[in-house]
Amino acid sequence: MLRNRHHQALLGLFVISMAIAPAAQAADGACGIDSLKGRYGFQASGRVDVPTRGEARIDLSNVETVHFSQVGTIETDGEGHASIKMTGTGDKASPATNQGSAVYTVNPDCTGTIRFLVGDPEADAAEKGPGYAFVLKPDNTFSFISTITGMVLTGSAWQITDTASELISVGTQATLNGGQCNLICPPGYWFYFGTGSCIPC
Repeated sequence: MLRNRHHQALLGLFVISMAIAPAAQAADGACGIDSLKGRYGFQASGRVDVPTRGEARIDLSNVETVHFSQVGTIETDGEGHASIKMTGTGDKASPATNQGSAVYTVNPDCTGTIRFLVGDPEADAAEKGPGYAFVLKPDNTFSFISTITGMVLTGSAWQITDTASELISVGTQATLNGGQCNLICPPGYWFYFGTGSCIPC
């Protein structure tokens, strides 16, 4: 009987150590690309400075601030590819739901980036393309900020499951309602490569 208790205790310690291994990995600063894998829910809010639309064209000299928020899911495959679905809403347009593909990196210190694929070879290859910078936490969550010029956006994500619920298409651009509107920028705005910022659709 003493032997069975000893074996049960050892088995219990093994199960506990396996459960905390991913958290210990992030806590020790030993992250890798497979540290971000599965399905995550997220929410974010912020503001962005955008040019206004005149009668005939966009007026780059006149800027206004748009406040907006996002909620959605991020599917990650543990190999650097992701799929993002989100609903965004703002104070200048109606809510919109869209989805698109992204790529991500994870550094050994548990920082990383998620970049949207937008179908422009130069933008998609750029290391500082539109997206988020993030920090992984030991509890399978992460905090992130926008890397887009003129945008202040912060948010948090939490793991729903440790596997992606659908196959992630590698290297495909965002599929958006109304072109490139609404996924990267607030509803009613799109990401313009020339300025690296959001402009009215």
